[in-house]
Amino acid sequence: MLVQKIKIAIIDNGVDEAALGNEISGKVYVNEKKECVYDEADMSRVRFAHGTICAAIIQKYLANSEIYSIRLLNEDGSGLIEHLKPALDWCIEKGIYLVNLSLGTTHFRDKSLIRTLVNHYVSKGMCIVAATSNSGYESYPASFSNIIGVATHSSFFSDSLKRLFLGINILGESEHTLRLYGVASVTQKCNSYAAPFVTAYIGMFFMEQGFQNITKLYKRFSKKETMITISEKVEPDWICCAVIKANIKKSKADYYFDVVGIEEINRADTLIIDNLSDLELATQYRKNVVYVGSEKIKETLDDCFYWCPNKRVQFIDRCTGNEQELDIPIIVFEVSEKIDVAFLLAEFKKDFADREYNIYTAGLEPEYVLYGLEYVPEQCLSKVKTVKEFIYWQTFYMQSDGVLFCISEGKHSLIEPLFSDIDVMVRIENINNIYLAEIQNEDIVVLKISDCEIDKDFVEKVTNCLVRILTEEEDG
Repeated sequence: MLVQKIKIAIIDNGVDEAALGNEISGKVYVNEKKECVYDEADMSRVRFAHGTICAAIIQKYLANSEIYSIRLLNEDGSGLIEHLKPALDWCIEKGIYLVNLSLGTTHFRDKSLIRTLVNHYVSKGMCIVAATSNSGYESYPASFSNIIGVATHSSFFSDSLKRLFLGINILGESEHTLRLYGVASVTQKCNSYAAPFVTAYIGMFFMEQGFQNITKLYKRFSKKETMITISEKVEPDWICCAVIKANIKKSKADYYFDVVGIEEINRADTLIIDNLSDLELATQYRKNVVYVGSEKIKETLDDCFYWCPNKRVQFIDRCTGNEQELDIPIIVFEVSEKIDVAFLLAEFKKDFADREYNIYTAGLEPEYVLYGLEYVPEQCLSKVKTVKEFIYWQTFYMQSDGVLFCISEGKHSLIEPLFSDIDVMVRIENINNIYLAEIQNEDIVVLKISDCEIDKDFVEKVTNCLVRILTEEEDG
């Protein structure tokens, strides 16, 4: 449906109408009770008028816009992640489906919470434009596949591979001549002033073409000569609710999303399959697709997000093979059969996170992505230099403190060229329903642990030993 004006929410530190020279359509702030209430603050007293500048940029390029201000950030530009939900709830309540978001974080502990939050609203049709961090590290929510992550045109973000790792979808202009309080000035070059420019451009597009999903949006933009540069990163991180038709090995690990049965497919946004014949079902119900089978998807899925193992292969192949050596600890788990590997990795990742360690946790099975784990295709391991570079830059941009890489028993030779300097090797096996963990450092068995199940106590004992070994090496 085409509209004469488009509603745009600016979630920032408020908007000063006097500086703009006109009234906006609405203004609220999120209070301590996590409620959106009318904003009576005197914005002229705010030292850094970031939200006001964002509003001015949008109005400069899209006059037919209804601006709504949601004050969530303080004068220093900081705010609470938990205040984002009531802000986005208010947007849905007011029928606002285009959001310019200045809130973001590079801290790994916030990632899963923000992912769950934005996936819910995007599944309802919301389009969120978010500035990526100026730090050059992966930031949330800008890096997620279903969020339009924006950076400014600059040499710092000129490398297409870097943008792919950071989840930057669009490069936009950030230096704009504005008139605030009747005085003309030029905005500084930064990502958060490129975002409202892109928001205005998308708003204009929606007014002309009607609301589009993000995949359609990218394709329409890429066909035009515009002032923005498009690149599309697709990681399977968009799922809010899924139907699983794939034959996935049973695990005690929690998926990062909700799951419903096929009879409730209308509730789901994604269909997870391992048989290509089920693509027809996804097309029929207009669902996103995660394919965890071994064949290649030949069909072009234009109107949805889709992911398959070959997407990761293509990503790795984009790496140039420049020699990169990891300078963070490397832990390798070698596990026997009858081990719930997804649960094992998820529990260790969580236990490390509870100790404030951001561990890049990966394995060789594609379904690991459904648990928020990393996936490295076994077929890529022979491309040692490109895989090394891929893992190096992933861990760099994620600010990882270490690597935990899991392989099946007997596959150690596959990763020897990849990890020439393994800090700790942990062998875990199930013998008559007794779980045994043997921890080796420099080929010396440091500790053996046995338990009747892989539970919190088992994981903590192993992690305690790993932390002790690695911190002793650092103190060394």
